[in-house]
Amino acid sequence: MTVTAHQGPRFGCCPPGPFPSRYGPEWPQRLHDALRDQVRVADGRSVEPSAGLIDSQSVRTADTVPVSTRGFDAGKKVKGRKRFIVTDTLGLLLAVHAVAASVQDRDGAKRSLLWTRLDHPSIQKVWADHGFSGRLADWSASILGRELEIVRKAPDQRGTGPAQALGR
Repeated sequence: MTVTAHQGPRFGCCPPGPFPSRYGPEWPQRLHDALRDQVRVADGRSVEPSAGLIDSQSVRTADTVPVSTRGFDAGKKVKGRKRFIVTDTLGLLLAVHAVAASVQDRDGAKRSLLWTRLDHPSIQKVWADHGFSGRLADWSASILGRELEIVRKAPDQRGTGPAQALGR
């Protein structure tokens, strides 16, 4: 991908013309989806994933960030925001959602799982770490019709995410 300052971004997959106004405000999402599809096909997989992984990450924010959008994650001792990320099994991004860090994993994950269900209806199973255990698995099964499997950490495992537990 080449970015030219005087003409704007140039991408091989897009026709020439005014960019990005010609493609509307959703052009970054469309570009991302097209590139993800190409990577999946190049890896010999179906364009649409059948499984995914969800995890969260708390990040510090500046004091200038409004109090209404930040919180304190007591488990990680971080004052800021928490982002929920859903990926396919290759690690390619499917959904992202950010909330105040004080939101529990099992509560904040609902929106990301819902977006994943709506945007990628072929996904039948999502793996998650122990932070997502509890009512979320029941909610996912009853409301979304999808299985949320909690992956437990092996005693000798380093790292905490579901990808590490699955040996990825």
